[in-house]
Amino acid sequence: MKTKNKVLLYTTTKVIESFKNNFPGEMRKIHLYKMMYLLKLDLEKIGIATKMPYYWYKYGPLLDVNTFYHETKVPFYEFSPMGSHFVNKPTNPAEMTLPKKEMESIDETIDLLINQINQKLDFIPKSLDDPLTEVLLATTYETAPYEFQPVFRKFKNSLKNEYYGHPMHLFKSLTKLFPEDDFENILDLYLEWETVVDIALDMNDLKFIEQLNTPFWEAFCYQMAPIKNENLMQSTINSRIEDIVIEIPLKKETLYKLSSFFYKNLKENSPQSIEDVNKYYKILRENDF
Repeated sequence: MKTKNKVLLYTTTKVIESFKNNFPGEMRKIHLYKMMYLLKLDLEKIGIATKMPYYWYKYGPLLDVNTFYHETKVPFYEFSPMGSHFVNKPTNPAEMTLPKKEMESIDETIDLLINQINQKLDFIPKSLDDPLTEVLLATTYETAPYEFQPVFRKFKNSLKNEYYGHPMHLFKSLTKLFPEDDFENILDLYLEWETVVDIALDMNDLKFIEQLNTPFWEAFCYQMAPIKNENLMQSTINSRIEDIVIEIPLKKETLYKLSSFFYKNLKENSPQSIEDVNKYYKILRENDF
């Protein structure tokens, strides 16, 4: 079987090779996917199309391995035979041969990307557990299809690390950015999340907000995947549409159970100030508790 997309196969192999030569530790999938996406954007500026098959998901653009195989005829597991690290030799290296000038342009663009990543690493505080992953995610999210995404990412991380900003300030920004037109299916879920988070922030209950964030963000991403993607097979898009039907009701159920538990706790534990009492019981009445 001949490779349809030699550019995709070549760039994948070269990104893995470049990572090994420039960064310590093992290359994880989150590193590969983000670097391939950033390279895709850079190469498009000079007229080279990788046609990377991806969809936006929980941690940014996610490579679709089924479409990858369809386009390259190389099973993706050959790049990661042990499931934990990557090798840079596909089954048939001849299948990724490109015109010399095109390969040189790709190699130069990868080198520029590596340099940009290293420059950004100089400004990342050592307090972060994984500076490289942070740089790749932050850079990727600068190109997110919705303004809501990078701000939510910062909000979620700010609950554990002040590097990302103040949770209340980020939350106030989020309330103005939710893309209602494309996410009408989960608007009720968003409004419930927003209401409860607003109260929980006043109470400084950050651990509960972390719990609440998970089902909301998963529902958001299930809804986003079928509409924010490129170069996918129709069967993959259909699978992501099925996720909406199956998964979103489950995420709604989880979030509503959490909020119900939260409201009942408020009712049982009287707040100290009159303002809080009025605010909390107004919410309780609206939710029939």
